[in-house]
This record gives sequence, structure tokens and C-alpha cells, in this order.
Amino acid sequence: LEAAANRSGNARVIMHSSQSRIRPSEVVEKNYTQNPGDIAGNDFGSRMRRYEQTKFANCLFSVCLDEKLKAKGSKVQAMWAHPGLSATNLQVTSVAAGVSGCMLSMFLTLMGAQSKEDGSMGILKCCAAPNIKSGIGYGPGFTGGKKWNKGPVNEIENEATIVDAKNKERCWTFTEKIIGPVL
Repeated sequence: LEAAANRSGNARVIMHSSQSRIRPSEVVEKNYTQNPGDIAGNDFGSRMRRYEQTKFANCLFSVCLDEKLKAKGSKVQAMWAHPGLSATNLQVTSVAAGVSGCMLSMFLTLMGAQSKEDGSMGILKCCAAPNIKSGIGYGPGFTGGKKWNKGPVNEIENEATIVDAKNKERCWTFTEKIIGPVL
């Protein structure tokens, strides 16, 4: 990526997140295969807690990576994006996991889910838009005090839990413990 950034002026690492990122308040450091607990179950609630943790961790990782890249003077940018409430195959797997298809369909209809194509716009903006900011998120919603997830893509400032020093340190340490040094 450094070579690509030097050739073109920048390169980007984009992490996929979700509005579910706001539910966790801290990083859970568990090996789910060796230390089962309530988050390691196969029921819908446990699956959702794992989903929330991964989306939270994706934001944390992108913020940490952005800080470390900036500190070394890199032209590589790191950011995250979420699709908003979009009618995608995630709902199909939710129904397969035991959520009532009728209940989910009604929820999506009442909340006005957007198409999966519209949901892809945050990630596409991160990929292709000129003058994109690094270290923050992009996705629909969060305009005019409304916090729902559809409509035009906006810049999204990181929530307090994502910029929390303890959470960032835990995320980076856990990441390097699992995959080795990143930079």
C-alpha cells in the first residue's frame, strides 16, 4: 500500500462496520472457541453480540491504524463505513438463525430499509471519492439530529467508545497478539 500511495498520492484501508458498532462499550478479548461464554453461544443473541463486537472492533482498528500511519508520515489512509439499514442477505441469515421472517420483514418495512445498492454507497465513497478524510466513518444518517440509517452518505465522527484510549490499546494489542505486528 505504501508503494501505491507514493505513486498515486494515497491508498486506503476501509473497514466495514454497522450501526451495531455503538452497542459495545469495550473490547471483549475472548477466544470464542476455547473460552465459551454467553457471547460464544449459537443463539441469536450471542450471534448479535459477536456481530456488534466485530463492527466495533473494525472501527477501533481503523482509528488505531490511521493514528499509526499518520505518526510514520504515511500517505495511506484508514477509515470505516457502514451501510445503514439495508435490505441485504444479512436478513436472510438472521431468519435462518431463528428470527421470525415476518417480524424482520415488518421491522425493515416500518423502518424504511434502503436497497443494498444504496447501502453500498458509504464504502464506495471511501473507495473513490477525492479528498476523503481519514480516521473517521462514512455512512447514511446522522443529519439534523436524526440517528437512523438511510439516505445520503455523511461523515460520521467516531463515538466516545471508539476514541477511548483503553479500547484502542486493547484492540491494537489483541490484534497484534492474533496476527502479529501490523506496521
